[in-house]
Amino acid sequence: MEDNRFEVREVTQDDIDELRPVFNECIRDRETGEVIEDEVDEDLKLIERVARGEETDKRYYVASIGGRVVGGMGFKTKLDEAVRSYAKTDNPMEVVMAYVSTQARGSGAGRALLRRIEEDARKMGFLELLVNSGPRYVESGWGFYDRTIGGKLGFLANYYGEGANAALWREDL
Repeated sequence: MEDNRFEVREVTQDDIDELRPVFNECIRDRETGEVIEDEVDEDLKLIERVARGEETDKRYYVASIGGRVVGGMGFKTKLDEAVRSYAKTDNPMEVVMAYVSTQARGSGAGRALLRRIEEDARKMGFLELLVNSGPRYVESGWGFYDRTIGGKLGFLANYYGEGANAALWREDL
């Protein structure tokens, strides 16, 4: 994109429609490449509840460039046991639903979203950040986390179904 100036802020209900095309680009079947509409709808409904303050264990942020939403990323504080088992502290949080449009990748929007999450999580008293990412993001998300957080911590076998392992990253806050 030509305009690399962006802002990162907490999601509002007005952002939901602008997030849909980003999610449609990113949430696709690994084999067919087709949009997984049910997952997109479910995730956007969850984010809408976050925007209304109904999901108190979650936060969600959007990045916009020139006033247009180009990505989003959130975190949750209630971790499932498989992910929590990789925590080194008693107070971890987990990055969730991290998506940046293909057009905005490389603009710094993803890094800015992650930095905002780190900053807010520290202020809230969290001591570490965990990320799990499934195999459909091996070409996009995995490289991003390797660059921004560091090498993979390990894998959760079959976390997303038979043969669909989740890669894990961990960072002290």
